[in-house]
Amino acid sequence: MISQHSQTATLTVRVSQEQSTEGMVVEAIASLQDFIALRPDAREVRKALAVKLVYQGYLYDEIQTILDVSRGSITAWKQAYEEDGVEGLRLNYKGRKSYMVEWTTRTSFNLATNQRYLGAWRTGI
Repeated sequence: MISQHSQTATLTVRVSQEQSTEGMVVEAIASLQDFIALRPDAREVRKALAVKLVYQGYLYDEIQTILDVSRGSITAWKQAYEEDGVEGLRLNYKGRKSYMVEWTTRTSFNLATNQRYLGAWRTGI
């Protein structure tokens, strides 16, 4: 009698956990789909799509073939999503400071200095 009650309780907990997990997967897929729809950068879309396919039950080998990405990338993107949500899928690269801005500033300064010098030389000041 106790054994049957124990089995029923275990089954109830297992079903409850499965429903909870299924609900989390549905929410994850929905949030990833929203992220994909709003992102203009293809690299972010590819990350989100890979994670979405994992949650939809695709095998890593299938995702690798479909998106032409490595297994390691898929794993890293999934971990980033699980830790930080969709924010974890955004690009971290901010770019480097433009060389032309630095060059233009330096050249403009040198040009202005030279013009002052030439202006003083011409006027004799």
